[in-house]
Amino acid sequence: MRGTTADISLGFREVNGHMMEMVHFVECCLHGKPTLAPGKDGLAVQKMLDAIYESARVGREVEID
Repeated sequence: MRGTTADISLGFREVNGHMMEMVHFVECCLHGKPTLAPGKDGLAVQKMLDAIYESARVGREVEID
């Protein structure tokens, strides 16, 4: 590969994403508002991940409830 390297600044500010998620969650709990990522969405993703691992284990397609 040819070329040169350079140090550049992209101008993004550093943020603590985990802290922002926790603050958002607490605010939603305190004020009865829905979260940006509802628990049912997390459950659906977990079911997909479990099915992926199960499919790899048994070597065939598996259904998701």
